[in-house]
Amino acid sequence: MTIATFVLAVVANFALTPLAIVFTLTEAITNMALAFGYNPLPIAYALCFGTDVYIFPYEYAILLMCTGFGLMDNKLLIKALCLRTLGAFGILFLVSIPYWYLIGFFAVSSPLGLPLNANARLVADEQLLTGGMGVQAHIG
Repeated sequence: MTIATFVLAVVANFALTPLAIVFTLTEAITNMALAFGYNPLPIAYALCFGTDVYIFPYEYAILLMCTGFGLMDNKLLIKALCLRTLGAFGILFLVSIPYWYLIGFFAVSSPLGLPLNANARLVADEQLLTGGMGVQAHIG
């Protein structure tokens, strides 16, 4: 889910500004991560990291201004930004995700803090639905 969030942010950066990506996608991705029982923090980090990946000069105002005034060659800049994009994927795969595993960000648990297996998930759902009262509160 972290890699998909990173790719989503990179693709969304073609149409939206980084601030718009963070404001529109953070809540949806956080709720989705919590629904699947994942820690939303590394997923939010991947979203923010993905908003800083640029391929074309129009995605970053300073680069657009420099190419517009002829200070930089457009073809050379796009090649450099493509290498930077590959570097960002490399940093995500080789540095960030292993570090997040090392410090425990990917410890899978339910939203109630129980370990995520079939029985614990059923108990967590039951506690969530009944307010911790158990099934007897709804039967009798």
